[in-house]
Amino acid sequence: RLGEITANHLQLALTSLHRDLQPQDIDLLRTQESAKAQEYGKEKSISFVPPADSGLGAFAASQPLEIGPLKVPVSSIAGLIQTPIRRLLGVRVIDGTLYKEGESRYSLLAGSSDGTSWKVSQEAKTGSESIGRLSDLLALQIMQTDAPALKVPRTVIAFDAFRQGLAAWRTFSYQEDWDKLTKAIIRFRYSTEQDPEFALARYYLGVALLNDHQPGAAAEAFRSAIKVDTGFVSGKLALATTLVFFDSYYASPAAATSPNSPDSTKNRFKEAQQLL
Repeated sequence: RLGEITANHLQLALTSLHRDLQPQDIDLLRTQESAKAQEYGKEKSISFVPPADSGLGAFAASQPLEIGPLKVPVSSIAGLIQTPIRRLLGVRVIDGTLYKEGESRYSLLAGSSDGTSWKVSQEAKTGSESIGRLSDLLALQIMQTDAPALKVPRTVIAFDAFRQGLAAWRTFSYQEDWDKLTKAIIRFRYSTEQDPEFALARYYLGVALLNDHQPGAAAEAFRSAIKVDTGFVSGKLALATTLVFFDSYYASPAAATSPNSPDSTKNRFKEAQQLL
């Protein structure tokens, strides 16, 4: 039972992490669309749906097969069928073991059918209490190994700070809770400090700063994101949009920069053209 719970948690963690590590199609003028954002937030409750059963699960749970005087458990036959089929389809299988180390430390040791292995550990009172956190940490390690195209944080601290920032940002997006926006900026910035190569945290920091009416600081965050990852298309588009509509992001026209500043309209348009 504990193994089934762990497997479900890991599936959820991988699905959630894969979603979080891809730049969302964000409306950079989100503060002008608060009603739409709140409506979207009510409609888009996120839930995890496990993969559809292939039929082997029901087959394995059926009555034993009678072969002459013998009764053979169907689950043993299902296992024999699954392994070669998975190999033919190129499907990797991850098996794992949850075990206790010392008084209050639990570890999850996992390995895939291609020979890759991972180990994560967590302090907890019971094994069931550790499953959620261990699944998140294992999902991060799997992504670091298998998804180089995604912008995956290299440290657990940067990972935790980024997700805290993302949660705060989403709350602000749906509810316009400005305290949550402040928290998002703090956590995204901390994530970039813990992992300077984590371009996605720099990108979200820029988006949060833009919504805080700080286009200059936002532009710098976007610039740093594409400096870290020169192929970061979303970062380039965000920077170009910020530069073109720079003055409109200020809370009031009086806060806009003067035409003689380094961030003048002419210079900003020139930089934006070079990005596109």
